[in-house]
Amino acid sequence: MNLENEVVVITGAGGGIGINAAKKVSSLGAKVVLADIDEEHLRSLAGELRAEGGAVEYFKVDVTKSEDMKKLVAFTKEKYGKIDVFFNSAGVLNIGLNREMPSKEYTQVIEVNVLGVLNGLSAVLPEFRKVDKGHVVTMVSIGAHVVGPAMSTYAASKTAVLKIMEGARQEEADTKIRFTSISPGNVATDMGRKLDQTTDEYQILTPEAITDALLYALQQPEQVAINEIIFRPTKMMV
Repeated sequence: MNLENEVVVITGAGGGIGINAAKKVSSLGAKVVLADIDEEHLRSLAGELRAEGGAVEYFKVDVTKSEDMKKLVAFTKEKYGKIDVFFNSAGVLNIGLNREMPSKEYTQVIEVNVLGVLNGLSAVLPEFRKVDKGHVVTMVSIGAHVVGPAMSTYAASKTAVLKIMEGARQEEADTKIRFTSISPGNVATDMGRKLDQTTDEYQILTPEAITDALLYALQQPEQVAINEIIFRPTKMMV
């Protein structure tokens, strides 16, 4: 896919991965809709990208609310007339032992990470089916494949997301809609640094590495779908 004039919606656009992805796809000529719960971050990033000549809009959204996601899709259609890529980048990482984690924290993990993706799919897939194409990319995690102490809630949420994406792929197999799950090891973002403060590039991935994976999936020919990308820092053990 040539990203020139393609319309890319990014949830979690106020976080490190979303920011980096937005900057890159905008630089390649995509029209971008930034979505996040933090409107101030959106406004700042949109201003920066517009100053560089990008076609950018932003929309405040709570991914845990189905109506917000439907409004995001409607907003994008109103502004640009279509959606080509829907990047589910919003997520939270709350860590803690099962016996100690407050219910508010594990509830947030499930609501943002799992319901956020379900709400996104529910909102965008009907639009993709109308035109028989589109690409859903979702940030998953290596946590969908491994688990450790204090990580079970997060890992469970990402395992659920991986299965949701695979189920959606099978459900839409009669269309040209593509689905990609990106499952990286630890990433040097504010969220990832809850797990690891290292700056060793062999032990923690950069947001740019995630964007490279995103572009790899997006730039395949239409008849090729990259369903999951799993990668780790070279020295990551688990």
